[in-house]
Amino acid sequence: PAPAPAVRRTPVQAALVAMGAPPPTRAPAAPVTPPPVPPRRGPSPVEALCGAMLQEVRVAVRGRSLPELTTGLSAPAELAQEAVALLVARGAIVRRGHKYFAA
Repeated sequence: PAPAPAVRRTPVQAALVAMGAPPPTRAPAAPVTPPPVPPRRGPSPVEALCGAMLQEVRVAVRGRSLPELTTGLSAPAELAQEAVALLVARGAIVRRGHKYFAA
């Protein structure tokens, strides 16, 4: 049989083997498991509001103000403001004065 490959030992391990201790064995490596993936959430409430808000602005020929959009969609003012800002940033709607129009 072929001799086992030489294992590099630290000086302490070599001294222990010289004194009659059994040679150190390597413990098998623990299987590597990937970290758990967090569950996917549904669309954010702002993203869900954007579709309805865009539809509301497109239907209104004379545009809609933020209070009109908020009351018409029964949405909290903070979410409505974030949705409007997101739609403006995407270029889907434009602001003229205090009203928003379809781009």
